[in-house]
Amino acid sequence: MPVDKSKFPIVLLCIVATFFSGCATGPKRMVSDWREYNESTVEVGNQELLLNLVRLRYDEYPGLLRVTNITAQRNWTYSGTLAANVPEGGPDALAAGLTGPRSERPTVSFNPGGRELIAAALKPVSLDVLYLAAYMGWPASITWPLMIKSINDVNIAPSHHGQMPGTAEMTNEFLMIALSVRSLQDQRLLEVGRIEKLVPINEGLDPQLITASDRIQALNSGYTFVDSGNGDSLTLSKTKQLTVLRFAAEAIGTPEHANLVQMLGIDPQSKTFELEPGYEGYLKEEDLPRQDIEIGMRSLFEMLFLLSRGVQVPQCDLRCGVAPALADYPISDSMVGGFVVKCCDKRPACASVAVQYRDTWFYIDSRDQDSKAKFFLLKLIFDTQTEAAIDDSAPLLTLPL
Repeated sequence: MPVDKSKFPIVLLCIVATFFSGCATGPKRMVSDWREYNESTVEVGNQELLLNLVRLRYDEYPGLLRVTNITAQRNWTYSGTLAANVPEGGPDALAAGLTGPRSERPTVSFNPGGRELIAAALKPVSLDVLYLAAYMGWPASITWPLMIKSINDVNIAPSHHGQMPGTAEMTNEFLMIALSVRSLQDQRLLEVGRIEKLVPINEGLDPQLITASDRIQALNSGYTFVDSGNGDSLTLSKTKQLTVLRFAAEAIGTPEHANLVQMLGIDPQSKTFELEPGYEGYLKEEDLPRQDIEIGMRSLFEMLFLLSRGVQVPQCDLRCGVAPALADYPISDSMVGGFVVKCCDKRPACASVAVQYRDTWFYIDSRDQDSKAKFFLLKLIFDTQTEAAIDDSAPLLTLPL
């Protein structure tokens, strides 16, 4: 059958357009790859945290394997052919072809962790985390029992000595402190905030020994020399941001404020109190009323262990002793904060995060807003505490996929 020669330009145009459409494949594919890798990285991080909670519920050692780098390389090669044969007096012939082989070589690097990560998990978290949680709107009645184990002379539990971390009922006194703080927060009469303060680093320096070059160098490094007041010595100081508990003027005299004054021994007339790290059993003696508040923060490991008590386990694991009974580790609901990890035999259909362990699926229900919010807060603390501890020089495990 003869071919209409007038259609040759149209066919040629379609082939050329198809060929050059490959120029847009790279940018479009980059958007698709970014989303896929982003979602996979978030899912892996959530599953790792949930898996460690489950392991701790079984009294087993947690493990970390952080994704540190993802490299994906794609290659496209396009080639096309177009041939036309129009013999005089014979049938017309048109042949066209377009080929485009492609390849993908993703490579993922893992950091198995080491001493830095272990140390970060065992040391108390920074007071900055308490400030960030308050800044994000988390109520103290939820965050304080999770993050704090002592405040001034008040412990969250009667004793931590000889017990697993956080395995005791919360004292009524500590619960009253947390509820009083939350009530004042809800009324916008109290906040956990920040102030800048000159903190002395080195005192009693001879002014005659401090040169202009020393002053410039100190200033460039964020330090300053401050006169001690008597004119015969200088103090090397640095401006630091400190976390404080700040009362509004209207809070003075309220029942909640009176509770905090009585239980914490703070000055009833002061409105701003510096929060300082304190360690249970090592709190220094203070003259009352106090002008500061010493807070003993939990470690990341203690928080993980505490919330792992909210992981439900199969009855068969309890009967055979694989998982310890919760009666062995009494924890009040106010400490766990309604955090629940469910379990089932098959992969759950309605789960915000799920992981399989010991032939059982453990998951957080997508409809359980309290557990999802608490898991989000824990993940935020987990990343904040561990990311800074990752040593770039540590051995990496790189796997081509």
